[in-house]
Amino acid sequence: MKIIISITFFLLYSLAGCSNMKGEVSSNEMTEWRVIDEEGIKDERKIEEDIIDNKEEYEDIILDELQQGIYMNQAAGIWTEKGKTKEETLETGGNFLEIYEVKDKKISGEYWSVQSISQRLAYIFFEEPLAENKISASFSDDGFGNGGVIEIEIREDVIDIIVIYSNKSTADWTLQNSRLMKEKESDDDIEEIAIYVREINEYKEKMGWTDVDFDSFIFETENRVFETEEIELLTEIQQDIFRNEIYARHGYIFTNQLYTKFFEQYYWYQPSITKEDFSYDALSQNEKENLERVLMITRE
Repeated sequence: MKIIISITFFLLYSLAGCSNMKGEVSSNEMTEWRVIDEEGIKDERKIEEDIIDNKEEYEDIILDELQQGIYMNQAAGIWTEKGKTKEETLETGGNFLEIYEVKDKKISGEYWSVQSISQRLAYIFFEEPLAENKISASFSDDGFGNGGVIEIEIREDVIDIIVIYSNKSTADWTLQNSRLMKEKESDDDIEEIAIYVREINEYKEKMGWTDVDFDSFIFETENRVFETEEIELLTEIQQDIFRNEIYARHGYIFTNQLYTKFFEQYYWYQPSITKEDFSYDALSQNEKENLERVLMITRE
């Protein structure tokens, strides 16, 4: 009888031990967990009360960040005085800013001041970190030997530019201060760009390219020489892009805004060389042969 009772107690004791091993919590552990949970709930309530007490302040911060993000994303493009076009500014004088992109809290672009009488061009290129809605870019030469800092403040509807010179040459032209507005696009311009985009999308689809890719070139004019028959199979618009992409690869600054607006959607396009400074020698042998072949076809 004693043996049976001993065995019974041993089994009960073993089962109790197994129960704890399987994850049952002791009363002491439950107390500790309850304290932790209560502290966590207190912390959460404190945060909620803080947000409620400062509701308007939190809403203002979120709204400011949202609005700033929206108009920063819309900042890319051309900004001119009184909404003139870039071409009008180059012909009649004035200032314009071209922002290539706003990405990873950096802004890149170029700023030009055109003298109205002589049409002298002072300009700089920049890529600087964006602090809130401002950048400050140092430059050593604006085309006339002047150096200093350009401060650009981006607002929702206008961009203010202030030039502070630390070194001025004897030249009689420099970058100018200005207040700029976004260049207006006509409905015809928008439609024409859309046609070009559609034509290239059709070409990519025909080539079996299904991914949206703005990092790569459209035509492999650097890697190989296209057969004349290949170029002839392209539409007139595709041939136009084929030809001008060769220039765009080398940072050519187009005077035709159609090409500028088309190519600026590609990350590799970094306009930096004017028509006057561009050299045919900058092209590779493959690019030269491709350019000659497409020109022969389009001139027929």
